[in-house]
Amino acid sequence: MQGGLERWKRGVDSRGVRQAIAYALEGVCDAHLHHSPSVDALEAYGAASNSTVSRFIVANGVISSDEVTAGGLRVWLTGHDPVTGEARGQQRLSPDADLLLDGTLNHPKSYSTAALLHPESAIEFEALQDRLRERVLLTWQTELNARRGHGGLIREELTRIEVVELQHRRSRALDPHIHRHLWLNSKVLGAGGKWSNLDSRVAMKLHTVVNAEGELAARTDPGWIAALARHGYRLNDAGEIAELAGAVRPVSRRSAQIEGNRARLIAEWSAAHGGSTPSVEVLQQIDRRAWAVSRPNKPADLDEASWEAQVRHELATIDPCLTRPRAPIPVAATDLHALDLDLLAAQAIVDADERSTSCGGRFSIFDIRAGVIRALSRTSVVAERDRLDGAIAEITERATGAVYRLLANDPPAH
Repeated sequence: MQGGLERWKRGVDSRGVRQAIAYALEGVCDAHLHHSPSVDALEAYGAASNSTVSRFIVANGVISSDEVTAGGLRVWLTGHDPVTGEARGQQRLSPDADLLLDGTLNHPKSYSTAALLHPESAIEFEALQDRLRERVLLTWQTELNARRGHGGLIREELTRIEVVELQHRRSRALDPHIHRHLWLNSKVLGAGGKWSNLDSRVAMKLHTVVNAEGELAARTDPGWIAALARHGYRLNDAGEIAELAGAVRPVSRRSAQIEGNRARLIAEWSAAHGGSTPSVEVLQQIDRRAWAVSRPNKPADLDEASWEAQVRHELATIDPCLTRPRAPIPVAATDLHALDLDLLAAQAIVDADERSTSCGGRFSIFDIRAGVIRALSRTSVVAERDRLDGAIAEITERATGAVYRLLANDPPAH
């Protein structure tokens, strides 16, 4: 997944709803629909538009989908059924109440470059993201929980969640960047049969597992790995397509802009603080600001064929070999049964420990599980995801048995 999980707040005067509608229509505009840059105009456009977004419903482990209009999306975002308008549970009117959580299927840009150069690879890349989306949705439904009652004292498992998906082919700066946004509605149906609010704190904790699942899919999915091999591509240790990784930075205008913003902001901060080095917390604030400063708007009208031709020309200018056919190569895969499970368990603990610096060295079962998945992804195993469940469970059990548990009883996974 390789993306953060962002909260969309309700906001005073429904700003959260209006921002979300604007963002959704921005995604619809990737399908060449014109919109006004004004948020008010976007909201008005949404009410009259025939555009739709995909809604996925996960009920007791079964996924179904339909299409929701822009007007229905507005209703859905506020905690109502997008078709009937019926309210779902008690409405939270606080400006700090979460409307939804936005997760991103966001793989290395070299994958998008391969998809641009080879239509067959594009089909396989979309199929990879479809399979990953299904895994993420099922993980959310089974692992997350609702909180209801006074002060959220009642914690219950979920029987139904709803997620809207937005698909994009490029970044705002028109770099090849195929990615998707998964909007998880904060209104969920609990095991008790009542609509209530998602425990977003657990969702934020779980996201390390979701990101690890994205890395596992990219490195081990048989269909995707075979598609790369047919075009002479292989993944390097960083998970990038080795033959295309060198072109990512030269062709990425947005990344260059963010890096320039970050360098400038760090220099300004250091100058204002006597040459000190920013702390981790300050760097996180700087990173967020570097991303936001001068963020370009997506164009309202874009000719797809012209854009693709321009990017191919840029790639050929960087290195003429990038656009030439490559001979197929064999898929070199590690046998799943030949893995050293104890070694992978130790690697998972190291991974969890390295990510625990902000928590005083404490980490959860979610953190261990994520470390296991990441460790497994780097073994060169190539297998259908369901075939990896047994190994993940076994490695997680070994890793859990090798750490000191601070809570005497069986703690929640988060």
